[in-house]
Amino acid sequence: MSTETDTKTQQKRSLTDVDIADFINLVSKKRLKQVQESLTTDQIASIGFSASQLYEAVSRIVEYPTKFQIDDFKQSTSDKRLLYLLQSPEVHLALEWKYQYDLGRLDIFNKILKFDKNEGLDLKDDDIVSKFINNAQYFLPSIPQIEDEELKQTFHDGGDLKLNNLSSYGKSYFKTIVDSYLIQRFSDREIRDMSVYTTNPKIATKWAQLYQLPLNDDIPPADMFFAYIGALASEIPYNTDRDLKSEIKNWMTIILEPILMCFDNANELKVNGKDEIRSRLGNVEFRNIYKSTHPEPIYIVQIYAGGEILVGTSSSKSLAEAEAKASTAALYDAPLLDKVERILDDIKRESMSVSPYIEPQAYNNGVTGAPVGIAPQPVHPHPIYPDYQQQQPQQQQQPNGYPMEPTNAVVQPNYMTPQDPMQAYPQTLINEEYQRKLQEESESVLEAPSVTDEASIDSSSKEKLNQLLTKRRIGPAEYKTAKLNNSDVQVTCYIENIPIAKAVSTNKKKAGQICAQYILNYPEYFLQRFAGR
Repeated sequence: MSTETDTKTQQKRSLTDVDIADFINLVSKKRLKQVQESLTTDQIASIGFSASQLYEAVSRIVEYPTKFQIDDFKQSTSDKRLLYLLQSPEVHLALEWKYQYDLGRLDIFNKILKFDKNEGLDLKDDDIVSKFINNAQYFLPSIPQIEDEELKQTFHDGGDLKLNNLSSYGKSYFKTIVDSYLIQRFSDREIRDMSVYTTNPKIATKWAQLYQLPLNDDIPPADMFFAYIGALASEIPYNTDRDLKSEIKNWMTIILEPILMCFDNANELKVNGKDEIRSRLGNVEFRNIYKSTHPEPIYIVQIYAGGEILVGTSSSKSLAEAEAKASTAALYDAPLLDKVERILDDIKRESMSVSPYIEPQAYNNGVTGAPVGIAPQPVHPHPIYPDYQQQQPQQQQQPNGYPMEPTNAVVQPNYMTPQDPMQAYPQTLINEEYQRKLQEESESVLEAPSVTDEASIDSSSKEKLNQLLTKRRIGPAEYKTAKLNNSDVQVTCYIENIPIAKAVSTNKKKAGQICAQYILNYPEYFLQRFAGR
């Protein structure tokens, strides 16, 4: 027995290279024969049909409702048949694909949808992702710091549930800020194509690595990046010592530039663009907000009108060219300039109409005390300059009760009248007056009718409203909550910092949904002020 085994072992060891090659050829021929037998005309047609079905399925999946919409629907419906269908494995799989796509984790879906029969399917990182990866390290300003100790502890040691919640909130906050910025900077473009990159997990992962955020075995680096933003955003309502929201916006503007500079319009550069902007908008400010750390640095320039209104953004290796590119982009965006002009005109009118505080003697020719019939003017905390063309009241009374003769006398200042009313009013006053105007508008906005049947509230109304606003190239809606009493809250919907409508409910989430639905019911009425986009 032992001898026979030794013989077989020796035969195995004595196989030559030729024997091995013959064996491989035999196996290959068998496999080829199997393929030839399977690739019949029907089978090949079936492959093409399957691919077309996959393309069609992806096209539908990306348009499905979001995971959160489905969850809200499950809670609001009592239709057992629909609830049963939603529990099927196939539906669950499709909705999970949709959820992963919304998170930016299924780049392959975008590649399938952009499939070109002549060029095939490109599975490599496209040029924009490659350019970002090569340039991101040079656009790396200091990251805003989490100061709240509890939030800091949650971010570092909060556990998967808390980190996932922070990540979800952070991504939503990030997308809201970024989409608003994209609409302003690229108002004539389809921002959805850009959003594919701004929320791409590869890009978020790169940011997490560059900022050396903590690693977590169960949370991907991209989600850790958004969790950090979620922690920062959670701190905003409670941090009164710093303008954290502006810090975050400015930081996001800079880290996004390696992506967004790839989308800058190739409009013919207006060499005198700065002068044209100034002649149209008056006193504008060109801010160099960041200088990259490249050997040959790239400058990011933003144009502001009225101190706070962003008009244009661009970047270039030359500061002068960056200013010219930002001016050119703004000048080609006529609807934006029209809107900025309207805002500046409103600010001027509000500033000019402020009742100035003037010593009583300026009106009553030496008679002490306030003029009879005219209420004393309040003292404004900041100096307010008078309207130099403002006339005296026609029926102002004398102290004896008899009316004075009409007069065209004007208050004569002891200095020259400024040519530009904006220069006569401090920027602080202009901002205060603009905020006062917004407050007055807030108090007068329409209130949605009360809803007694909560089942009739569309839980996806806020998202539908933002979809409509994006389609009309209007900034996303924001919601501010005020507690009325122990049981009721009032939510006001703001669009581009303008109060549009408000609603009252016992739950701020429901109030926001009612408010959004109210606007969706009468979109032409509520959104007419943004016409002309």
